[in-house]
Amino acid sequence: MLRHKWMLLATRLLASCLLALCFGTVAGCGQPKAYPNRSIILICPWAVGGGTDRVSRFWADALRKELGKPVTVVNRTGGSGAVGHSAGANARPDGYTLTTITFELCTMHRMNISTLTVDDYTLLLQINADPAAIIVRNDAPWKTIESFLDAIRAAPGKLKMSGTATTGAWDLARAGLLQAADIPAKSVIWVPHDGAAPSLQELLGGHIDAVCCSIPEAAPSLKGNTLRALVVMSEERLDDFPDLPTARE
Repeated sequence: MLRHKWMLLATRLLASCLLALCFGTVAGCGQPKAYPNRSIILICPWAVGGGTDRVSRFWADALRKELGKPVTVVNRTGGSGAVGHSAGANARPDGYTLTTITFELCTMHRMNISTLTVDDYTLLLQINADPAAIIVRNDAPWKTIESFLDAIRAAPGKLKMSGTATTGAWDLARAGLLQAADIPAKSVIWVPHDGAAPSLQELLGGHIDAVCCSIPEAAPSLKGNTLRALVVMSEERLDDFPDLPTARE
């Protein structure tokens, strides 16, 4: 059932984060007053500045205030998310290592880069879910998603996109959008990165043509008019960006 729910998120083109303990019995559960008696580590499998990193740091600060102990975010990137997810799964199961696990846990083993599944963690709660969006520079020639898709059709294999690792949530969202428009997924070159933050820097620097990621990850540049969102892959328009059409529209 849990795996089914993860795949359902994938079909809706969402990237989600869950807070998890490494698998095993947490030491000291019978003595709740003694926990925690030292600092806690929260592992983030993706790059600093991206959506997962920002969510992780928000929760780390909230936990610090609640528990009265330092909660430090450690970014363990690489391997399409496998490095950080593995570090969390293999940590000592004493309750002092948390991991923000993401959708990519469902795809890593299909790429033969990890054997991890949700069964390797004790899941605590889902803490975030965001729909994908297609984002370009504000000076890009494409003003609508239709014109961007037409450009891909006219020159397959020319335009470059990024947003995360290969087969990550944003890559699959990009591929799903192209397939829905009857465009082969390989018509766009996907440039893998360790998250949305480095991808957006590549976009701002003119090294790629578009990024697929969540709106919150790109919000500062969108509000600063250096980037422009063409479409969001959500059921309804976003409250904070009411003029941004949905892909279904």
